[in-house]
Amino acid sequence: MVMCETPTETWPVQGDYPRPAGRNHQGNFMSQLTFNAERHEYKLGDRVLPSVSEILKELHLIDDTWFNDYATDRGSKVHRMTLYYDEGNLDEASLDPELKGYLAAYHAFRQSVPIKWTCMETPMYDEMLGYAGTPDRIGMNMQGTYVVDIKTSSSVSKWWGVQLSAYQKLSGAAHKMTVRLSQDGRFRVDTWTSQRDDIAWQSALNLYHWKRR
Repeated sequence: MVMCETPTETWPVQGDYPRPAGRNHQGNFMSQLTFNAERHEYKLGDRVLPSVSEILKELHLIDDTWFNDYATDRGSKVHRMTLYYDEGNLDEASLDPELKGYLAAYHAFRQSVPIKWTCMETPMYDEMLGYAGTPDRIGMNMQGTYVVDIKTSSSVSKWWGVQLSAYQKLSGAAHKMTVRLSQDGRFRVDTWTSQRDDIAWQSALNLYHWKRR
């Protein structure tokens, strides 16, 4: 079972700070892992570890067709909102009206899908494989442990499965899931079971490090 501590400083503005729940590939908590939010940089001691998104972007596996400043800002706000919701710290009275539909969708998901979060926005790393990342959630239910990523896209992108395979290796979770939240208050759950995603991630990781030899 994957167990983590929830960081107390989840959305810093700037600077390096230790994340107490940083994990190595053996599942141990390691205090020397730091994450600089402004640069989106993970460091293990003096060693910089590439992030999952950095690796996928460099190898052109992320489809950013619909990426723009508005979509990026919306995604960040929704992620922050869902985190505060799960922590019990969300002030709904001050919530941007544009986000209320996404909140209704997330509330519906939490009520409909039985899963208990054991990690929330917890940086993890694999020292041997040489990368780091921060899954949105790790949770568990009667079917086992899940690594879960929260999306605001109406359509599914193939690279999500590769991203989740990377997070699965970091967390040790048995299953992979994306939750798509819609502004109209509805949600969709997608599960990812193809071994091709695992192979694609391992190939991407190998190629990324090969280029830097």
